[in-house]
Amino acid sequence: MAYSSLYYGLRPYLRKHWWRITGGVLLLVGANYYQVRVATVVGQASDAIKLGSANARDFVNYALWVVGFTLILAVCRLFMRLLIVGASRDIEYRFRNDIYEKLLRLPPSYYDHQRTGDLISKVTNDVEAVRMVLGPGVLQFSNSAILFPIAIFQMLRIDPLLTVVAMLPMAALPFVVNYYGNRIHQRFRRVQDHYSVISAMVQENLAGVRVVKAFCQEEPQVRLFDQLNDEYVRRNMSLAKIQSAFFPMLHTIAGVAVVVLLWAGASHVVAGRITIGRLVEFSLIQLMLFWPMMAFGWTVSLLQRGAASMERIREVMVLED
Repeated sequence: MAYSSLYYGLRPYLRKHWWRITGGVLLLVGANYYQVRVATVVGQASDAIKLGSANARDFVNYALWVVGFTLILAVCRLFMRLLIVGASRDIEYRFRNDIYEKLLRLPPSYYDHQRTGDLISKVTNDVEAVRMVLGPGVLQFSNSAILFPIAIFQMLRIDPLLTVVAMLPMAALPFVVNYYGNRIHQRFRRVQDHYSVISAMVQENLAGVRVVKAFCQEEPQVRLFDQLNDEYVRRNMSLAKIQSAFFPMLHTIAGVAVVVLLWAGASHVVAGRITIGRLVEFSLIQLMLFWPMMAFGWTVSLLQRGAASMERIREVMVLED
């Protein structure tokens, strides 16, 4: 439900900028392909060293291939970021203006029971959380979704059995993401709601400073502000605790995968199923998967934050003018 709210809220803007996002994703396909090709060349060079069948000129050629693929990869990633992140900034600008225009169209009676600080929070913090989904969120999610099949295909070509064994620890990933993702969403929503309360309290005190002074309410208001800030810290610490456990759990899964690869891969080399070069290539490809796996966890966190913020924004956008 949370993700559907995020999608339907952004769908009109995604339609307008679909070509930029699509272009960025296509460039990402090229970048990930050449990233895997680098591992293949390094593996071939490793086999040449082991067999002693190559001369200095051959190794220069290997180095040139690596440099060439790396340059192509860098250019693809540069323009991919320009397209996707640029689109997210343009969508943020239009989205913020649409919220403002919606607020102007609402009847005066709406503001009788709304706190100004809450509205300010929605058009600042909440819009920024949604933009993070469109920029870094789309970028990293697409990177993970594209690199995984390319890498798995190449790993299967090297050794299907070794691929299955090496990827077994990652089977725990969906369960870990689901467990932590839901809790991050709930806690971030509570943080944003309380931030609105603080913003409203500050705005009301600044707007009504003469009333506060006239009734000698400075000390009570200061105490109230301290209490609200203490509660805000407590809610943020609750969110930080669940996030601090999320990423170490992903690192643990990645570490277990490395241990399994070293054990199974060495056995396959000794048995003659694969060469040293192929094991080097396999290990490099597996290392390439670790960052997308970490980024996938970060992306889930961004999606949960963005979904919580979009729910708050849509409370305003769905109102009748």
